[in-house]
Amino acid sequence: ARRADRAAPQALQSMEPIPPETGVTLLKALLAETVPQVAVLPYAKPQAPAATSAPIAISWFEQIRQLPTGDRPAALTARLQQAVANLLGRPATSLDPHQGFTDLGLDSLTTIELTHQLQQQVPQPLPNALLYSYPTIATLTEYLLHLLEPNFDTAESSESSTQKNEVANGSENDSPRETSSSFANSLSNDPEAAIAQLTEAEAEALLLSELDRLNLNP
Repeated sequence: ARRADRAAPQALQSMEPIPPETGVTLLKALLAETVPQVAVLPYAKPQAPAATSAPIAISWFEQIRQLPTGDRPAALTARLQQAVANLLGRPATSLDPHQGFTDLGLDSLTTIELTHQLQQQVPQPLPNALLYSYPTIATLTEYLLHLLEPNFDTAESSESSTQKNEVANGSENDSPRETSSSFANSLSNDPEAAIAQLTEAEAEALLLSELDRLNLNP
């Protein structure tokens, strides 16, 4: 009985009281009816609770942006190591930040997947040939650190960082732009030899660079 008494107020929360005058009028009308059972209850539609907006997920790139400047390099390097490790199925601590992505074990498909993941995390547009311009975790970290700065010019940074990367790595890691230029010259002189000399990585870098160029100049 006590349980029923506690439930009664909840069941009547959607019911409104009838004013005495209205009740008398309704009672007289009902007494004149031959219907065995009649109920007259004004119904108030329950108010739905106010919808609460779901919290917006913050990307790890934006989380690193909120860190003190001095803590960003290590945090960004760790994130990139973990992203590569997930693709390779290896411990993140086993990856040398200064070793090339190809040497670490990334192939064409995993390179594209890593680039796609970074494009989803970073608000600024990233080129499809990103990992060919910055072929190690260390050089990629340096580039992405610049993107964490407010009002950063992506195009200007790409130019500057690519030049630094070329100087640091020498002729062994030519940028896609230089490879494209030298390939165009070789192609005009001896097309068959130029194509035959391309490595798989160089061919993919040229293709991605051309796709970026087409996207920038539709």
